Amino acid sequence: MFFRTIEFYWKNREKITHSLNSLYRSLDISKQAIHKYLDRSNKTKSEGLQILLLIHQIREDHPTMCCRDMYYKLQPSCMGREAFERFCRENQLMSKRPINYQRTTDSRGVTRFENLLINLKINYMNQVWQSDT
Repeated sequence: MFFRTIEFYWKNREKITHSLNSLYRSLDISKQAIHKYLDRSNKTKSEGLQILLLIHQIREDHPTMCCRDMYYKLQPSCMGREAFERFCRENQLMSKRPINYQRTTDSRGVTRFENLLINLKINYMNQVWQSDT
């Protein structure tokens, strides 16, 4: 947030009546640090745009390829795996998961028995045993 605010002031420096040097002095930060941040930010944005173009090209050929596979295919040097996945999520490039209609439990054909323990008064241990197999 701190650098974003300074970046806003730097981009709109013609409209601001105060000098940026006085702003830097009041925040106790050097002009060099600001320009290093701006250069790094611009480099990251341009690399992100290049990666975005590559991702769109991959999506044309492989529309359901997951972001992790794209990361291993592209091997971008500017960001790691988690940052790449976050980048894809922020740009709505995640592939949609198909709905799995398969169920693990199939209870068709199972014989169901009445509950014989209803209204039965149990007085001592081991009077009633129950199993679900």
